[in-house]
Amino acid sequence: MCFKKTEENRKVILVGERYKNINDLSLGYLKGALELADAIVENIYINTRDKMLTDEILTVVDFVICKQPLIVGFSMNNCNSASGFLQFARLLKKRGYKGHITAGGEFATLARQWLLSKYEWIDSVLKFAGEVPLTGLYRRLKDGIPIDKIAGLTLRGVVEGS
Repeated sequence: MCFKKTEENRKVILVGERYKNINDLSLGYLKGALELADAIVENIYINTRDKMLTDEILTVVDFVICKQPLIVGFSMNNCNSASGFLQFARLLKKRGYKGHITAGGEFATLARQWLLSKYEWIDSVLKFAGEVPLTGLYRRLKDGIPIDKIAGLTLRGVVEGS
């Protein structure tokens, strides 16, 4: 079931990599911070180890397209998971996702300028701990306020401060 129009402006989907018997703790922290800001958050865990788009990824893409959340965030903790998430994000945009795609995690932080210069379907990258910048991003997008001055958020074409 898709969300009602009144809820989609508060919906955020966070996507992390599935490890056997382990959840991505960082997504739990991000979910908690966003929920304190009144967001409706859903964490999804997928297998990104296969370089091909799996049925699991295609199912999650369809789910996200149905929900049309304000933000989709990817946890790119290493270069092995980045490839799957980049394919996922590309497919989301190709299938009509209109919201904001952001990436975070260790790999995304270190490769943020490269990711934004090479992959036009990524709108922003969270640096380091993402709770504060992601919550700021959520609040500003929800309220229609420009996002160019959020500490800890890297945007394409915006020079970062020290």
